[in-house]
Amino acid sequence: MITTAGDALLARAQAAGAVRAGITIAQLLKLVGAIALATEREIDGPAEADLLLSIAIDGVRTR
Repeated sequence: MITTAGDALLARAQAAGAVRAGITIAQLLKLVGAIALATEREIDGPAEADLLLSIAIDGVRTR
């Protein structure tokens, strides 16, 4: 299942210090789903989704 694979990838990213602790794969999947839903009817949906995902990724990285 996607959550099992995602958990492993997320754990590795967190162990490497690339992703901050305390974030779950379920939260990330909800975030991506919300971005897709919010932009699906936009004329420039793919570009808007890319921008929103970029903003979200900046918030997920460690500082």
